[in-house]
Amino acid sequence: MANAIPKQYLTLAGEPLIFHVIRVFINNPRIAGVHIALNKDDDLWRSFNINADARLHIHHTGGGARSETVSNTLQALEANEQDWVLVHDAARPGLSAALLTQLLDQLQNDEVGGLLAMPVADTLKKSDVNNHIEHTVSRQNLWQAQTPQMFRYNQLKQALADFDGLPTDEAEAIELVNGPDAFTPDGYYAMGPVPGLKGFYVAAGGSDNGIAGGGGVGMLMAEWILEGETSIDTHEMNIRRFGPHLKDKNFRVEQCREVIRYYYHLRYPGDENEWGRPLRTSPLYERLKEHGAVFGLKNGWERANYFDTGNPWHQAGADQKNWGWERPPYFDKVGSEVKAAREKVALFDMTSFGKIHMRGSGALDLLQELGANNFDKPVGSVTLKQTLFDTFL
Repeated sequence: MANAIPKQYLTLAGEPLIFHVIRVFINNPRIAGVHIALNKDDDLWRSFNINADARLHIHHTGGGARSETVSNTLQALEANEQDWVLVHDAARPGLSAALLTQLLDQLQNDEVGGLLAMPVADTLKKSDVNNHIEHTVSRQNLWQAQTPQMFRYNQLKQALADFDGLPTDEAEAIELVNGPDAFTPDGYYAMGPVPGLKGFYVAAGGSDNGIAGGGGVGMLMAEWILEGETSIDTHEMNIRRFGPHLKDKNFRVEQCREVIRYYYHLRYPGDENEWGRPLRTSPLYERLKEHGAVFGLKNGWERANYFDTGNPWHQAGADQKNWGWERPPYFDKVGSEVKAAREKVALFDMTSFGKIHMRGSGALDLLQELGANNFDKPVGSVTLKQTLFDTFL
């Protein structure tokens, strides 16, 4: 229900909510000052009588969002860099003196700070991009953030200034400051010449391995710049693998989170990431699911790795760790598919593959030169041809 009066001025036990909040802080002798951030057009504050207190300060620093209000108010304060700042919502009168004291006691010697929080009690569901439920999220180690949130003055002020966008609370801004690293969605470096920008090279995305790999990265970048190619195959690190599908922020973030999830686990050939999927699906996606497809991920596309006939479809992922370096349980299934394609008829879903239409009098000669097979076939023929290059990609 919409209220003409801002929430903080609604009454509880005959007083505005904000008065109950102020009293908890004013009555605590460890609080050096209480700073109230008001909107510049707030005329209601003056209409209420509140006992004057030397520690109570009024700032007309309200912004369009919570983080803007907090940032503006921090700028208006006169405080030392290491002073503690507690940020609390004026419309939350449920803070008790005991909880405030507990927060101060637990964080007074902490290097960073913290906040009040409650364990998540509700059932949480994770959905795909089509809002279909994928799975139930475990509530273990999940907390519902509350206030006050308590951090060092200068660190919080700088964190809010540096944050890209609007953090949902102060803790989110601090989380970015305390331990950021440049992760790529697949956990490999982003290296090499940038397509379309001649002479522009990138060596980034160390994925928490920047210092350890610095020597090798430096060598490869020097070879790339001076020789035009590297002495080893670097296709897994080539920046050209990042396509337009990574503009999807949710997919990008979820893939990076999964890299961190398995950072200290052994990765096996053919391992697939699961989080953030599906992103890109072909027109045959639902049909393939009906036939028990096990999907892998290629440039954001869901592609059938093989068919587990008679069993429900699923996304390849953590199950692959069950066989590690051993022969996978789908080995014979893939063999049957290969045999059927060779001896009978097979239908290939080529949606995820790039298509280049070449025509003109020199098209055949160019294709003959580029690859390791003969393209000089009758019209209507299909030829598999591996493209060859003088340098590594």
